[in-house]
Amino acid sequence: MNDEFLTTDEVATKLRMKPSTIERMARRGDLPALRISRQYRYPVSALNKHLESLCVA
Repeated sequence: MNDEFLTTDEVATKLRMKPSTIERMARRGDLPALRISRQYRYPVSALNKHLESLCVA
């Protein structure tokens, strides 16, 4: 796996959402994320694919 990962704060900034909302979405499985100890990491490629699937054409 050769992927770049973002932190919760980085994802929140990019999506213009609160970090607590991003973590809640990760816990529910609404965003692809890995939990490492007490922190979430978000694979950039998986996040991009997930967001593209939500786009309305």
